[in-house]
Amino acid sequence: MKGILRSGSVVVVITLAMMLAAVPVSAADDPTVEITGDFEITTEESTTLTGTWNGGGAVNNLSWSVDGAVVATGSFAPLDVGTDTYDFSSDEAGSFLVEFAVWHQTPSGNINRLVSTAVTVEVTEPEAVPDEPEWKNHGAYVSSVAHATESGPGKGAVVSEAAKSDIGKKIK
Repeated sequence: MKGILRSGSVVVVITLAMMLAAVPVSAADDPTVEITGDFEITTEESTTLTGTWNGGGAVNNLSWSVDGAVVATGSFAPLDVGTDTYDFSSDEAGSFLVEFAVWHQTPSGNINRLVSTAVTVEVTEPEAVPDEPEWKNHGAYVSSVAHATESGPGKGAVVSEAAKSDIGKKIK
């Protein structure tokens, strides 16, 4: 299941992808839950967060929330183990509390084994790089981008794009 939710300037793309390991509902201890992914992005990026639950009896419902507002839910056959992904992006900088919750709901509507976890996703504005008129030459521009870009995944791609640009090159 996939959907897009727009709330103000926050854009959320949701993809539900559950591992199928159906088991009967049991009265075991609560499952453990975890969120993994990149928790620091810019307004020009998105991050895929993965929520995982494991053991403790089957669950058949899940939800994702951003700053307390539910943005995605799912219902399925009871599973002891599963994963769900959530693509998060924001046009605005700030801190966003993203929560992943799983629970079992009985046919009569009773909810048990509710377990959740949350992470804060930090969204920042990308560093501004001056336009072409300020560059002595193309090499100075590429060097500036390399120095201004934080180390980590994606730095190579940013510097590569700068190298492919025409900024700082003399017009022939």
